[in-house]
Amino acid sequence: MATAQDILDVMRGWLGTASHRTIIDIYNAHTPLAVGYRMTMQDAWCDATVSAAFIQCNAVDAIGGTECGVERHIQLFKRAGIWEEDGTVTPEPGWIITFNWDDKTQPNDGFADHIGIVESVVGSTVNTIEGNCNGRVARCSYAVGYGNIRGYAKPKYGKQTKPVEKNYLLAADVSEFQKEINWELFSKAVDLVIIRAYNGKRADYYWERNVAMAEKYKVPYSVYMFSQARTTAESKQENAELIKMLAGHRPQYPVYLDKENTKDVDYSRTARLVAEQFYDDLSAAGYIPGLYTGWYFYDKNLDGVKTDSLWLASYGSNDGNAQDGYKPPYNLDGWQYTSVARVDGVTANTVDLSRWYKEYTTALPTRIEYKAHCQKHGWMPWKHNGEWAGTTGEGKRLEALCINPPEGVELEVLVHLQGIGDKTYTGITHGNDIVIGTVGESRRMEGIRIKCVQNPTGKRLYYQVHCQSYGDLPVCTEGEFAGTRGQSKRMEAIRIGFN
Repeated sequence: MATAQDILDVMRGWLGTASHRTIIDIYNAHTPLAVGYRMTMQDAWCDATVSAAFIQCNAVDAIGGTECGVERHIQLFKRAGIWEEDGTVTPEPGWIITFNWDDKTQPNDGFADHIGIVESVVGSTVNTIEGNCNGRVARCSYAVGYGNIRGYAKPKYGKQTKPVEKNYLLAADVSEFQKEINWELFSKAVDLVIIRAYNGKRADYYWERNVAMAEKYKVPYSVYMFSQARTTAESKQENAELIKMLAGHRPQYPVYLDKENTKDVDYSRTARLVAEQFYDDLSAAGYIPGLYTGWYFYDKNLDGVKTDSLWLASYGSNDGNAQDGYKPPYNLDGWQYTSVARVDGVTANTVDLSRWYKEYTTALPTRIEYKAHCQKHGWMPWKHNGEWAGTTGEGKRLEALCINPPEGVELEVLVHLQGIGDKTYTGITHGNDIVIGTVGESRRMEGIRIKCVQNPTGKRLYYQVHCQSYGDLPVCTEGEFAGTRGQSKRMEAIRIGFN
């Protein structure tokens, strides 16, 4: 008897547009045909996809029979005793999910007109694979209890010899090797994307485009760097370049060092030193540092090395499917299980896919970013975690700031402005880029006080200003005033951080 994993493997193999004809042919070749109807390529084919998957696995009895009409299929599910009327329950992988697009409320007992199969449940999100989804077999996601869910069918599967991986995200790592990706399609095919930024010598040619598209399409993303370093000095140089490239970007997941197997003895011998240097530098910059490598290379050279997130590659026969017997026996955030997958939106090459077992709301728990608007210079580059923003030794006034605190942190900022006096800015949170001060009015900022309205990081906020005539003033902690009042002294630079 087929298992849920068997059915899901068939559905995954059909992802994309090329499988439409195959599905119709499988459905029509099975007898008896539901209501005696032979399908054409012009018919809606979502239920034919579900039926064809069970036909392919010789498991039609598990769902009470085949159908090409969803409402008629529900009647078969009821007669087979596998129907779940409650659309608000949390399903399991392999369950059949049905929809009524005319009713957005629960309980939903209207006429069903779409169907798919649950691939995974992560938190409160139901991830599905569905046929006839904009002309293709595609992955979709819905909230548990989504109003249009009509109900579920629970097929009579055989016993799993190995548990179905229930709580994982589908992650794809991309670089210049995938060339120009169609992100409109790609963003719907994966849950997480891991973008190469740097190859140890230069930026990845598609880094800027890929990170911009991930942010545009709101795909959760991580970043990785392929390291060519053989010494700690070379590692520091690589890490500094990577940190510069990350400025202004906000990956939700850790940043990874990619160390791979090689015949270069020195590269392997110093891999642990390079990994530890990466950990120290990325931690200091406020990121969560992670490590990517192959299972064999990790066992031989890096087992137990300091890292906050482990991502290992192990393929087995590398046929595009996950083979559970090859999952490394470690506490992994991610398992890269193939390098030859085909994914919607990528036509230039195959794609590495991983199962991701840990969700992150933010990978920057104490990273605070800020940028200064200065006399003559205008807006200057983003700085972070204790770096100076503004100018020193040029006699230029600081006129405005943008502060981007970590996720979950809310700030209130008071500034003392030339000709205005004290002015308070509230509701400064991650990503809202509120302008503090003035732009285009030639007003100097003279002093500042920063308070945390909310601070779940467990760390203390500090800040320091560089002021006309006085230079660097003492470091202040949240709620203290830094700078001057009533002295007509300009602020020239500021640094902010958590400790």
